[in-house]
Amino acid sequence: MNECQRAEELNAYHDGELPPAAGAEFEEHLRQCPRCAAELAHLRELSRLLGTLAEPKLSPQVLHRLHRGAVHASQAGIQRMAQVVSAVAASVLLVCSIWMWRLPADTGRPEEIPQWERWALRQEEPRVAETGGEELALWMIEGLTGNGDHD
Repeated sequence: MNECQRAEELNAYHDGELPPAAGAEFEEHLRQCPRCAAELAHLRELSRLLGTLAEPKLSPQVLHRLHRGAVHASQAGIQRMAQVVSAVAASVLLVCSIWMWRLPADTGRPEEIPQWERWALRQEEPRVAETGGEELALWMIEGLTGNGDHD
């Protein structure tokens, strides 16, 4: 393995993909770096050997199987993604359904709302004669501390 920092440019130089100025600069580097020079020689020999091989001849049946396999592989990725998204959506739906099922039912019946809250919402002064001031104070304390009938 080449440890040179410019080794990443080696393949681009070999394939002729570097701009002319960068190619000339890399050729100068090759004269000073024996590792890159040896790696380039190895790439050139490998390319020469691969160039001598005959191109494989595939039957129409094999080409059809390869094409079908490629299509199946791409569709499998899409199906896997759809399954994951569906599972996440089902999980969210289940959690929200359970959460909503566990919520207390708000019937909105006035008899369940403490008297002091009804008076507070009406913004009226309670008549002390009806409630006896101590009873009103107890209702308020119970409502604020959560010890009463209403949460």
